[in-house]
Amino acid sequence: MKGQNVNQAFKIKVANKFQILQDLQEDSEDSVESVEQVWEAAKKAWKESCEEELGIVNNQSQPWISKQSLDKMMSSRFADTRFAEIRFRVRVRVSVSANRVSANRN
Repeated sequence: MKGQNVNQAFKIKVANKFQILQDLQEDSEDSVESVEQVWEAAKKAWKESCEEELGIVNNQSQPWISKQSLDKMMSSRFADTRFAEIRFRVRVRVSVSANRVSANRN
């Protein structure tokens, strides 16, 4: 929890709500309906206590990957492609020049 005061207040509020549930359970009969009612009351008590003491948290969704990361990936891909083309051209030139040299020897 965020702080001691918030933690203590939350525990007190939950304990008070569950005391009400215990009183409700003692008054009710042992039937399926009463079990369902107790369960719904317990869920409601827990949820209300959390919302009152802790507040509702809205999570902001963020993009999975940022624009800058995408730009870096694309520039890296472009650079890799460019270097591959250059390497290919150099190999072609070397092989062509090697063929010329061997042709000139004969």
